[in-house]
Parts: sequence; C-alpha cells; structure tokens
Amino acid sequence: MEQEKTELAGKGSCGEDSLQRFVIQLYDKLEEIAEKVHNAWWDTKKRQGFHAPLNCDSLKPSTIPDKFERYCERCHTDMYPYKELSEDIKDYDRVTVKAVLDAVLQVV
Repeated sequence: MEQEKTELAGKGSCGEDSLQRFVIQLYDKLEEIAEKVHNAWWDTKKRQGFHAPLNCDSLKPSTIPDKFERYCERCHTDMYPYKELSEDIKDYDRVTVKAVLDAVLQVV
C-alpha cells in the first residue's frame, strides 16, 4: 500500500498539490471508507426490498437459520454489518474505494 501511495504521488502534471495529498491520505482511511460504502449499498438494497436471510418472512419457525443462506429471492447474504462480513466480501467494498481514489488521482 505504501509503495502504491508513493507511486501515485508522483503522477499528474501538478505535482503533489493539496488535492492530490488529500486523496493520497484517504488511502489510510480505506477500511473506514469501505465500511461507509457498504452501509450506503445496504441502505439502497433495503429500499429496493431486499433483506438479510435472518430477517426473511419465508424462514420457517422450525428452521435453524443460517445467515448466509437465501430463503427467498429477496434475501441477500451480504446485508449484515461490515464487521460481520468475511474478508472476501469486504474486498468488494475495498476495491470500489480504491478504484474511486485511483480515478480521482487520475483526473486531478
């Protein structure tokens, strides 16, 4: 990560202006930003009618629930707090944040 930030700092015709430095500093907050991205995605999914499997109306009372099993078409297995997600699922949000920061650096 440090090498990436150093390489990115040298890019651009403006050198290390204040906006570039600010964006580069955001890489240090990548995990915190990824959690916020996940929460925004989660809110959008809720508005679209999706829910976590443990909140599914189709879940039968006799069923031992599995939070990562889909019980209907509106179940989404990633609709849990960021800290409860597996690392490979968290990577979706990390990749998104990194792509946005990289894109911002390319246009400043």
